[in-house]
Amino acid sequence: MPAGGFRGGSSALQLRAATGIEEETLLDVPLGVSTYKALQVKNYFSGSLMIFGGIGLLVAGSAESQGMLEFGSVGPGIERFGYGALLLNILIGIFSEESSDWLSKQMFQFDVFGYRKRAITCEAAHLLLSYLCGLPLESYDRQHIGYPLKSRPTGRAQIYSTRRGDPEVTPRKRQFGLPPWASLEDDVGAEDDGFLGSLDAMPVKNGYTAKEIDRLSLVLLAAPAAEFMVLGSSSNGAPVYQALDDAMLMAHDMVPPSKMQAQTRWGLIKVYGLLQKNRNKLAAVVGGMEREASFRELLAIIETTPE
Repeated sequence: MPAGGFRGGSSALQLRAATGIEEETLLDVPLGVSTYKALQVKNYFSGSLMIFGGIGLLVAGSAESQGMLEFGSVGPGIERFGYGALLLNILIGIFSEESSDWLSKQMFQFDVFGYRKRAITCEAAHLLLSYLCGLPLESYDRQHIGYPLKSRPTGRAQIYSTRRGDPEVTPRKRQFGLPPWASLEDDVGAEDDGFLGSLDAMPVKNGYTAKEIDRLSLVLLAAPAAEFMVLGSSSNGAPVYQALDDAMLMAHDMVPPSKMQAQTRWGLIKVYGLLQKNRNKLAAVVGGMEREASFRELLAIIETTPE
């Protein structure tokens, strides 16, 4: 049975039909629900550093207990490496967002894992859908400036959340700070909206309307949808889903978890169809961003390129 979002049905079956994702493939994987390549690379590095640093300290401690750590031997070097690895891990944890942002820039610069094409495709999709939805542009930067995870994505195109600009909104707090839904695959029923969805039911001052949430859904979800459409999978989806989740916590009327999940699937279904219809425009904007065209040039590209 289709689950209703703000603007219609949004079941997993409908999402599969819209995107062509086969039943044996989890929806979350190609659509990048929990995928953020820079964070994954950082976690792999940090984990490996922790393991090798810990092993180094164990080896150094064992060697010292046996009287093998003499001046000029390899032991002191192993010990210093172990302590250095632990210290670096602590610093990475303290400056988590900054380190992810820095790594994102390096991956873009050196085009690791095809990161450049993926990042530009995401930014082009954000810009194209903001134009189609009528949301104004706050700022545009020709350079790639990273994707922090804890704050709103700061790619090339900064989009206002509403036509009146970004309102001053204090979002509802979520229990444990965790998303109330975890997957596009399995339905979150109304009975699950209690414990995990214990949100303040009071209206939020200056909160987003249902139509504004719809537009934000399309602009934000354009990134993983375009990345999947063009490159077969999304590697930078997590910041987008987190941003949409935060936006729904700033809705004027409380959105329970089942509706949050339904809204997200509806947004993916709708935006995928729009991107398919405007595939030529998307490719043209990607090309413009690859040569670092100005915003005026990109706007001209959108308006003159046929569907």
